[in-house]
Amino acid sequence: MPALSTLEANPSDAGTPTRVEAPVPESAKRLSAYFLGYLMGPAALALILILRAYGLVADEAAWLWIVVFIVVPSTSVIADIAYRRRPCRARLHARIAVHCAAVTLVIYLSGWGPVLVGAYAFVALENLAHDGSATWRITLGWSLVGITVGQIAIWQDWMPSFLSTKNARALSVMCVFVLGFVIRMAGAAWQQKEDAEEATRESEDRFRSLVQHSTDTTLVIGADRSVSYASPATFSLLGLPPEAVVGRDATDFMHPDDVERAILQLSTLVRAHSVAEGIELRLGNGDGDWRTVDAVLTDMRDRPSVGGFVANLRDVTDRKQAEELLAHRAVHDPLTGLANRTLILDRAEQMLVRCRRAQEPVAALFIDLDNFKEVNDTLGHEAGDQLLRAIAARFAATVRASDTVGRLGGDEFVVLAEGMSLAAGPELLAERFRDVLREPFVLEGLNGTLSITASIGIAEGDRGAGEDLLRDAQIAL
Repeated sequence: MPALSTLEANPSDAGTPTRVEAPVPESAKRLSAYFLGYLMGPAALALILILRAYGLVADEAAWLWIVVFIVVPSTSVIADIAYRRRPCRARLHARIAVHCAAVTLVIYLSGWGPVLVGAYAFVALENLAHDGSATWRITLGWSLVGITVGQIAIWQDWMPSFLSTKNARALSVMCVFVLGFVIRMAGAAWQQKEDAEEATRESEDRFRSLVQHSTDTTLVIGADRSVSYASPATFSLLGLPPEAVVGRDATDFMHPDDVERAILQLSTLVRAHSVAEGIELRLGNGDGDWRTVDAVLTDMRDRPSVGGFVANLRDVTDRKQAEELLAHRAVHDPLTGLANRTLILDRAEQMLVRCRRAQEPVAALFIDLDNFKEVNDTLGHEAGDQLLRAIAARFAATVRASDTVGRLGGDEFVVLAEGMSLAAGPELLAERFRDVLREPFVLEGLNGTLSITASIGIAEGDRGAGEDLLRDAQIAL
């Protein structure tokens, strides 16, 4: 697809020769910047000598100005080279300090020091361009040092000044506030620029990597929800080749219950022009099964090479099933599938809360099978496990959906009942459980049938905690 040329694999991988523009070396760029920057020195010297002739700058000797404009650039070049060869924080401070010292010397030697404090802003811009937003604090600090030294020099008559000491001091204070604001704003603007560039680079690198190397599925979806691009991994997820997906509405592959939520998130993304948070969707894989995917949408409509929303789809079906299985096992008895002690106590707490709110009856039945140990001893543990599973199935079929049947372990079961289940009283409910045990059990590998009875303890009414309700039912047993 021509519109997605940035997503294509490296042409060299396919054996197709491609004309590539040679990038300009970074060293050449820096050399050019240095040349342009220091070329201003002779021009500035000529201008100062002309202004000096007309008495517009301090009447210092011409040889002094010539020495200044030889020493200042030379020192700056040395500081720059030292920092570029082995960058470190100390050398960065030294480099910026040299530049600020050069500005201080020139503007205060001219006699207009406080008036020309804005020259430090150019030093800040140069440092931001070369070393990034982190340099604005360093530049501001050394600029303040330079201004302070310059003012002391005026006060001590070491430097000429067209202004009185009082006026120079007042003007320098005002300029410091302005200079601090200007440099701080320049640093903030540069930080935003760096953040935007970094985000753009990361987005492009991530997108290119996903399409070329990832097993995740990548789709490009237009504002009308039509798919304009599908990665090769589409086949493993949807059971369809990419060409069969392109041109279709993205919602055609979604579970009907997830369509509205997906459209809402896409609409939010349209307004925000950003990257949407992950959303879980179910997609049909062509054979009637639904796969759960984690979808992340990125708005790249402003990229001519993409022109749509990039959807990165990761198949998390196996993970979700594993999580659900682990969550189920954490609160259910592995042998019978009934609620375990953790879930029983949680349901008991919830039941008591509802009891207090709705003023409905609640009860806990503690059921202990009689002589179950003899089953294990005479028929074996396998037969005992079969019997427990059969009993659990009968108990679960006896209660209402709102009630809870659980197994504490061994041959002990618990039933939590409330509301209509206790309309005829907990004793009658207990008799129903004893009745379901009267029908003999048929076990695999056992000739004949097996009968068993149970003892039941009942605790009813509100308690301070679910644990208290179960304890009282056991005591009643």
